[in-house]
Amino acid sequence: MELNKYIEQKNNLIAGNRLLKLAVVTVGLGLIVNAFITFSLSKRARTVIVPPIVNTRFEISGSRLSDEYVKLMTRYVMSLAANYTPITARSNFDELLGLYDPASYAEGKRTLYKLADTVETAHVTGSFFIQKITVDENKREILVEGMKRLTANDQKVEEGPETYIVAYGNDNGRFSIANLSRKSRERGETQR
Repeated sequence: MELNKYIEQKNNLIAGNRLLKLAVVTVGLGLIVNAFITFSLSKRARTVIVPPIVNTRFEISGSRLSDEYVKLMTRYVMSLAANYTPITARSNFDELLGLYDPASYAEGKRTLYKLADTVETAHVTGSFFIQKITVDENKREILVEGMKRLTANDQKVEEGPETYIVAYGNDNGRFSIANLSRKSRERGETQR
């Protein structure tokens, strides 16, 4: 009689273990399926942003930035990079560095702070008026053409057409600057 009771308890334990194993496998498979679904949805999700100062609609996804968004960010970048006074240069450049890609941050910081030192010591004021923005999505480059005016101590130093090249990246839907350079007028070369 004790033997039958022992065998019955053993069979119940084995059946319970099988049921628990089935539950663990089911939960594991559910987690794997959930991870794949979440990943695929995150790649297809779109965020539509229409702030009050923007008059066009643009979209940002995990792998693609719309042309409208890139142009809007380019206008913002150029207003920080090319419009400055001795008082505002360093704060503009600090804000601009927040948009730099981590890989190119050190080079951008060195270049912008060198320019800020020059602006502050020579009392240079710069203004740039954008005339045309061309986005090359394949190269991830933006060509910004416009008129540049530099004055030092209230005297015009330079005025004329200027072209900037902005190499950009997409860091999970966030616009980031890989390189910001000025295109030379004479030979078409780029300068930092």
